[in-house]
Amino acid sequence: MFPLDRPRTSLGASLALVVLAVCATTAAAQSERADSLDTAPIPQMEPVDSVAAAPVPETIRRAETDSLLVLIPLRSNGEIRRELEAANARRSEAETRTARARVLQARAQTELDANRAILDAIAAKLKTAKQEKDAARRSELEQQRKFAQLERNLLERRETLRQQEIDLASADRDLAEATAKARDAELALSLKRDQHAETASRPGSNTVDLQTLERELQALERRALGAQIDEATQRQSFGRREVDLAKARLSVFEAQFKVLESGAAGR
Repeated sequence: MFPLDRPRTSLGASLALVVLAVCATTAAAQSERADSLDTAPIPQMEPVDSVAAAPVPETIRRAETDSLLVLIPLRSNGEIRRELEAANARRSEAETRTARARVLQARAQTELDANRAILDAIAAKLKTAKQEKDAARRSELEQQRKFAQLERNLLERRETLRQQEIDLASADRDLAEATAKARDAELALSLKRDQHAETASRPGSNTVDLQTLERELQALERRALGAQIDEATQRQSFGRREVDLAKARLSVFEAQFKVLESGAAGR
């Protein structure tokens, strides 16, 4: 039995050696092909144009460092500061318009009081003309009373117009204040974002410091979002006041037309 087993063992060993030789040859060929690919020269691409080399805008660079969803759009600090200054200037202008509208309203009230006195005087004269049965005088006084009543209607509408101007100027002032607060909150958030980006890009930055900055960012973003809601609410109020003022102006226009028409007919 042993003489028969020896040839089989020698044949198996020979086959194993052949398989190993084939595997080694295949591996060497794959290694040589991989080396040729690694050492092959990479073709150089020609530059497309100058746009490809343009600097990346600041807001894009800052967006790349923002790991969370950006709920408040990234803008430059300069743009936010300009809008903040414009809102403060608008608030001052609104306060000036409010003061001027109050003066005009007081004048309209004075004119309305004078008109009432005129109507009272006409009523007394008309009563006397009726008692004296003076038809011509009565007709003249009736025309005067009619014209005075048209003037009274005009003055009342003008007084309402002045009140609408005061309300609009006050709404504009409130909107400017809300806008200033919103931009102030946005600027604080933007500056904190810059600080966070600078700290994160610094080699060996402290994780605790970054976590602190991220908590501050969340608080500032919440504040800025709330300020934006207040600004939008004030803008809606301002829009309603604008509609009211436009209606008051149309009402005054119609009353003035009637006064002018009556005056032309009386001449």
